[in-house]
Amino acid sequence: MSYQSPYAAPSYIDRVWRSLIGYDTKYKEICYKTCYGYLLRVDPHENLENRYSTYERCRTDMMLRKHKLNPFFSLWPQYKNSTDYINDYSYNVWVSLPQLEGFIDYISQNPMNIEHLTAEECIRESQSIVENHQRQFPPKYQGRPSYSDKIYFDEDANEKWTSNCDNDEVEMCFNSIIDFEFPESFTTHISRELMISTQQAEDSIFEYRKFMMIEGMTKYKLYPSELIDKVWLIHMSYSANYISFCKQLPEKEFVYHIPFTGNSKGFDDVKNYKTTLAVYKLLYREDAPNFVWPPAEQRFHPENFS
Repeated sequence: MSYQSPYAAPSYIDRVWRSLIGYDTKYKEICYKTCYGYLLRVDPHENLENRYSTYERCRTDMMLRKHKLNPFFSLWPQYKNSTDYINDYSYNVWVSLPQLEGFIDYISQNPMNIEHLTAEECIRESQSIVENHQRQFPPKYQGRPSYSDKIYFDEDANEKWTSNCDNDEVEMCFNSIIDFEFPESFTTHISRELMISTQQAEDSIFEYRKFMMIEGMTKYKLYPSELIDKVWLIHMSYSANYISFCKQLPEKEFVYHIPFTGNSKGFDDVKNYKTTLAVYKLLYREDAPNFVWPPAEQRFHPENFS
């Protein structure tokens, strides 16, 4: 049994919620123990104004139980208006360690007069920082994918790598995955949170589709690139849409996510990543594009797991 949460969480609690969804087998267990069913998250970005009103209702209800929530009630701020609530969601971004160092350098070179800093100026400054430090890929990792809408499947040649799929099933599932509609806010959400351009977000989503097709039909443990994993986690936070997407896959009705740490217990992560690239080339007759799928030595550089 699953049901949709009637309330919206504040930004920081929502981040914790999203992180927990990434441990989906554990999340399911927690949901059934505490909520007696699987709790579907609706992404606030789809309708921030409406989510703000549900948040206010939630906070009002919680005020009646404030004595039971101390000291956690401070995590549920009282926003002046919907604009403040929206801004709280809009400027949560993911950054790599080098980006963070770049932010620190930028701020040290462009100090702000905090004595007279207003909320509006702080937001404008945040927008400027994000725009000036939009995630840049090294030149050798740039280049758009081919956007090939074909998959090359030979039952005999691919028997080593894939499950019991036939040609017609594979083609039907692949077309369903390529044509599947993500939420309207999905591309914008990825572009903003991962600090990449809209074009890069679109390309990353396309590669995510292709990765999930492989995940749905292979017999082997796969390992995503860093960018694909981020897109995957964001998509999982759109719970209902993610469940519908998984039902398009061959052989599987749901793909469980395991957080990727670079040294997963009991697995050879580097080997699994190379296997992923090999199956990709087998099924799509082309190398995975480097800007999304860097070589293993780049993927497993220590800074990616700091």
